[in-house]
Amino acid sequence: ALRSMPVVDPHIPTLCLVGSPNVGKSSLVRILSTGKPEVCSYPFTTRGILMGHIVSNHERFQVTDTPGLLTRHDGQSDFPY
Repeated sequence: ALRSMPVVDPHIPTLCLVGSPNVGKSSLVRILSTGKPEVCSYPFTTRGILMGHIVSNHERFQVTDTPGLLTRHDGQSDFPY
């Protein structure tokens, strides 16, 4: 189980993509980085955290793809906007 978990290097800058389901987070990770998340035309394809890497101007960055956020039943949202 530990082998399948993403490895995050705390010494490399990390970009974490967070947002609503089915807005293109996985597509962006797939286009910009070495990460190859599954991309489908329906929500909730991403079920866990996936990593990719970007090298730009001789600097390396980590990119994290996350599952979509949902609005809670109490009227509040998982995100502040």
